Amino acid sequence: YLAVAFWLMVRTSRDLIAARRLTRVVAPIDGERKSKFLAALRGAGILATHVVVSDSNLIPAVAGTLRPRIVLPGRLLDALEVDELTAVLLHEEMHRRHAAPAIAVAQRLASSLLFSFPLLAPLQRRLREAAELRCDEDALRAGAEPQAYMRALARTIRLGLDPSPAPAGEPVESPCRHL
Repeated sequence: YLAVAFWLMVRTSRDLIAARRLTRVVAPIDGERKSKFLAALRGAGILATHVVVSDSNLIPAVAGTLRPRIVLPGRLLDALEVDELTAVLLHEEMHRRHAAPAIAVAQRLASSLLFSFPLLAPLQRRLREAAELRCDEDALRAGAEPQAYMRALARTIRLGLDPSPAPAGEPVESPCRHL
């Protein structure tokens, strides 16, 4: 039990470090990309200090447990229109406001200690789904246009971006499958 719990905690620490690095990989933006980005920030009512445009190929996410920041791949600036980008930013802002990375870390630590509990994985999956739905609803309430939001989701999926590190919101595999 202790060996598996320790291994899971090490994985959580490794993923936390990877998520923190995301906020440091800044992509230069200029010209039309910069004006589109600033217009989307204004439309979403988000401070520029809360967003990092990254060179990574990861889906938009919120990273950082103490100072959460939205990590936006630079490719989205090229692929999305301003209203679509605003919708994505609003969704991620809701994750930031609800402290999603801190909650994900707490869930990871709980799963590290209670990995043998059979209902933990479905419970955590349901909690993640509920958090996503809440952020979707809150983003729409905050002013994201439903059609723009759906177009943004479709275009983001078509880009084939990679999942973000686990503490930034990605699901955790149950270690019981490997035992």
